[in-house]
Amino acid sequence: MDVRGDQLLADFPQLFTKTLGNSQALLRRAAPAERADPDCLVFVSDEAQFRAALAAQAGAIVLSPNLEALIPPEAPGLFFVTQNVKLAMALVLQRYFDEARNKFCQEPAIDPRAFVDPRAQIGEGAVIAAGAFVGARAVIGRGALIGPGCVIEEDARVGEGTLLHALVFVGRRCEVGARCEIHPHTTIGSDGYGFAQ
Repeated sequence: MDVRGDQLLADFPQLFTKTLGNSQALLRRAAPAERADPDCLVFVSDEAQFRAALAAQAGAIVLSPNLEALIPPEAPGLFFVTQNVKLAMALVLQRYFDEARNKFCQEPAIDPRAFVDPRAQIGEGAVIAAGAFVGARAVIGRGALIGPGCVIEEDARVGEGTLLHALVFVGRRCEVGARCEIHPHTTIGSDGYGFAQ
């Protein structure tokens, strides 16, 4: 997903303590400093990475305050200063550059090869891939991504923004919270050895 620098600032106002440069810069991907180009956002935590990102002419660089003095006055691009580079990387990458979510760009959002019970509630912006099963009274939160072959049994709930990779099973009346990521072949809620009616 492409994102402009000013959009990052608007979405994470508490994360960046200072910005320098062109806030209209369009960023198409995130990359490590050694593979950066003018379309890239780079996160750096030391001087060597910072100099590599500058040499590659990265479109934007996220850096800690101790590296701010190294920014050349004539440097092109955009610089985001943050107290916590790791936190910035986690939040920004998940929101804008999560490759796992890119595979869910499909039309229509609910694949016609999926089975969705008419009594299920599907939130706005949710995507359900081919072969998925969503049972009666199941609730799929806004912006959730349900991968191919997933089974969401009756009365189960999947929270807002959650990503279920292929072949995830969510049992009856189980609940997955908001903004989770569940990897392939995971079972949530099974009968177990001591099951008795």
